[in-house]
Amino acid sequence: VILKDQKSQNRILRINNIVLYDDKNYLVINKPPDLRMDGVHPATVHKLVTYMYPPPSLSSRIKEDDSKDTGASYETKNTRQLIQAISKLSKHSDLKDNIIRPTHQLDYATSGVLLLAKSRKMAAIACKAFEERTTCKQYLALVEGNVYVSLQKWIPYLNKNQEQIFQQWKNGTLENNYRKERLLVTGGTGRKKQNTFLGYMPTHSVFTKWKGIRQRKRKRETDERGNDEFDANDNTDDNIFSDKDKIFLNSNSVISKEEEENLLNNSWKDVKRNTNKKHKLYFESLAKEFNDILRQENDRKNMKDDTDKSNMKSSCLSEKLPTVFRVHGEDEDSFYVQAALAE
Repeated sequence: VILKDQKSQNRILRINNIVLYDDKNYLVINKPPDLRMDGVHPATVHKLVTYMYPPPSLSSRIKEDDSKDTGASYETKNTRQLIQAISKLSKHSDLKDNIIRPTHQLDYATSGVLLLAKSRKMAAIACKAFEERTTCKQYLALVEGNVYVSLQKWIPYLNKNQEQIFQQWKNGTLENNYRKERLLVTGGTGRKKQNTFLGYMPTHSVFTKWKGIRQRKRKRETDERGNDEFDANDNTDDNIFSDKDKIFLNSNSVISKEEEENLLNNSWKDVKRNTNKKHKLYFESLAKEFNDILRQENDRKNMKDDTDKSNMKSSCLSEKLPTVFRVHGEDEDSFYVQAALAE
């Protein structure tokens, strides 16, 4: 059952009050308050949307059960069966043909506009817009009572140090640094990863890079042999390949020309499937060596950022923003409220 109370169920399922916009790519609904996004709870946005737009697999399942239920009208019978089927679902991936998926979230108690996509592609486009802050969101809070005290009497202005911290929050500097730190720790997966870093290349990527560099070197050697005016001094390995890429040129001692010819026409899957593990072990070793070089470059590049970030953290610890405050130079009747949303 979506909602235990029949009266509440009728109220929440008035589709005309729920759907704000609907086309082939997106669905926009007015999310009711006190409704979770998904989960095993009796009432969720996921269950509500699935009720309004049941996927084909769910509709066919209900039709198969029609003959088992007698003594009720067709509409009532279908509605009851649909609700019973939906009550067992907890997330949109429970049904493979459920194409509708949320692109952002609203808290349990929050009501308002919620954008859902009707395909993976449209969901990716919308999610990227939310992530890059190109969307415009407006929040409205309703409060009860009146404030009779003048703002000038009890809401303080920020001092210079506090204004500097506030600007770092306002322009996104602190948030961007936090995101960068999370990316370095997790590799973008949300889970902490061992022995990886921003720019890390797995073995199969290193193999692909090796193929590209070897093909470039072979082409250069062919050009040298076929062109009498070819200036070898201007086309040495030092001029063509970066220092870190030169480790890909030293495989002749391990891989013969005939083996190289075969490898250039193979995929990494072919290398792994080969019963002779010589090449697989070589490229795993090459990947470790190449990533050690990348890690050192990455550490040097981030050294200054780490120093700036440390100084920023120190300033944040020494100066804290008040809960309610105003900023010099802005509207005297406007003020900010600081509220922690998440770690």
